[in-house]
Amino acid sequence: MLCKRKIDDRPTWRPPQGQAALRSLAEVQLQAQVTRSATLDARAIGVMGVDAGLAAIVVGATPSGILGIAALAALSLSAVIGGRSLFLEGLERIGPSVAQLFVLRKISNARVLEELILRSLVSSVSANETALARREPRVVVAFVLLALAALLALAGGIY
Repeated sequence: MLCKRKIDDRPTWRPPQGQAALRSLAEVQLQAQVTRSATLDARAIGVMGVDAGLAAIVVGATPSGILGIAALAALSLSAVIGGRSLFLEGLERIGPSVAQLFVLRKISNARVLEELILRSLVSSVSANETALARREPRVVVAFVLLALAALLALAGGIY
């Protein structure tokens, strides 16, 4: 004998359009921040790789002049700054914690749960924007030092 389940005819609560739009916007911003963070990491790793390659060329050419030594110093500093940007605080928070939402799902008030999710998303976007703002200038400085080192090496006659 098959049991029939009673279908709940109660209307389900849906977030207001404005709140749903804010949530969607916050989710898109988090995705953009993750992409931006990955791009910064790739740039820093690329700068460090070029630093290592150019340093090998400069060392192989046995820099005896001040320009060769300055080029090595600029390469070293560039690599350190690029590496340091990788270990800075990154995107620690990428939206609400799924573990917390799992616990909170028992909240019978859907409006309260939706509000908690939206607040968590907004908080994550704000925290991540601050972290990215600290990382980006370091990668730029590392690249500028790399360019300076290359110019010093060329001026010093190291090809």
